[in-house]
Amino acid sequence: MTASQAAAGPVLRAPVRYHFDQELVRHRVAPILGLAGEKDMDTVLYLALVELHKLYPSVPDYELEGLLQDIIRQAGRS
Repeated sequence: MTASQAAAGPVLRAPVRYHFDQELVRHRVAPILGLAGEKDMDTVLYLALVELHKLYPSVPDYELEGLLQDIIRQAGRS
């Protein structure tokens, strides 16, 4: 990556095709992610994806997985 690319910010992996209600998603997924200390991480991630599928049943799995990764990344920064 060149200096000009780094200054431009992060590179998007794909065009955004779906718009998610971030507040609703956080409200529904945050309690599930809070179970991470009590359950194994695979189970927690599975439960979070199931919840996202309830909210957005027509969105493909890979888009929801990307959304979940973004939520986890944002939670790690705060």
